[in-house]
Amino acid sequence: MTKVRIMLSVFVLFALLLTNCKKEELSDNEAILEESHIEGHRSCGNHTHMEQLLADPDYRRAHQRKLEMAEASSDVRSECNTPVVLPMAVHFQGISNPDAACLRALAQAQVDILNNDYQGTNSDITNWTNGSSSSFPGLVNGTACIDFCLATQNHPSGYGLQNGDVAVTINQTNGDNVPAWSGYINIYVRPNLGYLGYSPLGGNGNGDGVVIDAAAFGSGAGCTGVVPNAPYNLGRTLTHELGHYLLLDHIWGGNGGCNDDDNVADTPVSTEPYYGCPSVGASTCNSTDLHMSYMDYTNDACMYMFSEGQTTRMENYVATNLTNVSGNAESVCNGTTPPPPPPNETCEAPTNPQVSNITNTTADFSWNEVAGAIDYRVKVRLTGGTWTNYTTTNTNVTVTGLEVCSDYQIKVRANCAADLKSPFSQTQTFATEGCTTGGNDCEAEAVNPDTGEALTDADCITLVQDNDTYCCNTFWDGICQEAYDECTGGGTPPPTNNCPAEATNPWNGNTYNNAECVTYVQEVDPYCCEVEWDNICHKQYKQCNNGSGQFAGTQENATASLHQFNDQVFVSYNIKEARAQVTMKVVSSNGQTIYRERLLSRNSMIELDKDKLAGFSNFSIVLEYNGTYVKAETNAATE
Repeated sequence: MTKVRIMLSVFVLFALLLTNCKKEELSDNEAILEESHIEGHRSCGNHTHMEQLLADPDYRRAHQRKLEMAEASSDVRSECNTPVVLPMAVHFQGISNPDAACLRALAQAQVDILNNDYQGTNSDITNWTNGSSSSFPGLVNGTACIDFCLATQNHPSGYGLQNGDVAVTINQTNGDNVPAWSGYINIYVRPNLGYLGYSPLGGNGNGDGVVIDAAAFGSGAGCTGVVPNAPYNLGRTLTHELGHYLLLDHIWGGNGGCNDDDNVADTPVSTEPYYGCPSVGASTCNSTDLHMSYMDYTNDACMYMFSEGQTTRMENYVATNLTNVSGNAESVCNGTTPPPPPPNETCEAPTNPQVSNITNTTADFSWNEVAGAIDYRVKVRLTGGTWTNYTTTNTNVTVTGLEVCSDYQIKVRANCAADLKSPFSQTQTFATEGCTTGGNDCEAEAVNPDTGEALTDADCITLVQDNDTYCCNTFWDGICQEAYDECTGGGTPPPTNNCPAEATNPWNGNTYNNAECVTYVQEVDPYCCEVEWDNICHKQYKQCNNGSGQFAGTQENATASLHQFNDQVFVSYNIKEARAQVTMKVVSSNGQTIYRERLLSRNSMIELDKDKLAGFSNFSIVLEYNGTYVKAETNAATE
């Protein structure tokens, strides 16, 4: 386990963190507008829009809280029984000679496109299911449990709308935030925007919304003043920008490159946007790029899916940050729930699901054929974990890549049509082979979670599993390994030195037997000497005791930079490791710990506590994530 002090450099500009919807760095808005609408290239203005929003300290703090709430949400997706309804309002701005009836119909047609795209019922989803999905084994398209409605009831006053009218205003609003329309996802449509569209990365539902150029709104012939132009004439610009509003980044991440990502686990890493209609199989980072996702920059006809990870992230964001919008649906979206399946059409759940031929890492799963089924979706997971999906046209599948001696759940449903799916079958449970024990009846295999090597000291294995039933019945994790290491390593008193902090194992209170490593840790990390010996100190000791004698690792897995804005100092950071739990420690040039703070997001921007920094002109930072550290000695002035 490694520890890293990241070199911090002070910059005048600070908002380089969030969605960068233009690859080029531009000097001002005029330059952006001149370059952003190049023929044949999609563009969006989120980067510039977020810079402007984050200049407001109140918005910046609220945005940080939103990110923390979303990152803390579970990746485990519940079955969709009743979609969450999100009311929408469309505001046409600056339209000459508007045809009101045509614009209302165009708005409703655009909302219908959204529902098809987000729910995976778009007609061209077959480009994925019957074609490009074969290039992405194990990755399935997402079907969001969300239903967008164009509101029809209880409209805000002052706009001349009656109950029964759709929530469409024409030349009655200005800008991209109208507080009177709080509780809605607002779509602002105006000509000559300079981008195809822009949106905040994570909307509030407080009158904000998505802004779309009039030449990229809707599909078909359009209306006077609002005519969608090819190749952005299928309504997918709003599909893309609304993804940003629901916290989806571009498929290549914030800044691009193979070390950046979009914080979605199932989307392959890509270095930069794709334009036009690229061939399936294109690759940049040793994996096939998912350029057919709605969050890339391809033409409307060549983007046709979200991944399941993307739809789950959006559902989590709605659940944690847009309850003011979903809670308004009952009042303003009367009668807009999704229609039921056509009459006399049924799709029965598969029967007689069975698991057989179980090995250490594979299992066969079969079921009875369902009349009218086009294909089947199989879901499998470690008990209580995240579902992995398989799609097949057969009535059996061999599941591979399972973990040795582990409990699994598996189920299947039939897809009889794009909008007609069966309930899932009864969930089956099974356990893979290969279990070993430490001389007792434990099911969990005692293997080192870092190296995968089987542990050999049967007495210590038994002792750990007797004292911690999780290590016996569920899984041998890092905590189990900590206890095992202490058992096998024995214990002698720590060396006598001038450190007031007692060097004892924070997990079990035992002392350490390597005096040189204790001294080494307390020398390089004064907190372990002067304040307390905590888990960070313990992990540094283990790294030393394992033989490296120094902290390992590079800066490839973590970046951070310091930014000054007036009298405020900010740290922007990005941890490129999934599900990382991040702790930041600010350290003075003489090794004194100024203060510590736990960070709930893997990438964000936070304001340093200037009161605590008083008197310190040079300092460095330590980012700890998942027990890993990257170390870089630095003196970074904030003057």
